[in-house]
Amino acid sequence: MTDYQADPPFYFELTPEQRQKICAWQQKIQKELAQWQLDTNQFVPEVPLEEHQARMVRRSIEHGDPEPSAGVSGGLFSYCFTPTGLGCTVSVRENIKGESLDVTDYENW
Repeated sequence: MTDYQADPPFYFELTPEQRQKICAWQQKIQKELAQWQLDTNQFVPEVPLEEHQARMVRRSIEHGDPEPSAGVSGGLFSYCFTPTGLGCTVSVRENIKGESLDVTDYENW
């Protein structure tokens, strides 16, 4: 059996350019999702938005900082780092409707 504790840890980093792209995309997505939740009265596709969730989303829009309801975990976005033989692919996925953004730095492969 392999002793995995002896292996060095993996570290994944984002470049400043990747962070900028992700932040801009996340702001756009949060605004779109918050409005979608109110327009469709859905938390996620085919699951109704509860009244307390709708109030929270409505207030966030009114205060100029749109934030969709992401549930108890708050896990609105997932980051995926995939090491390959050429380099590491990097993508971000929003977890309500499944849109994703590829920010892989192919120029540094």
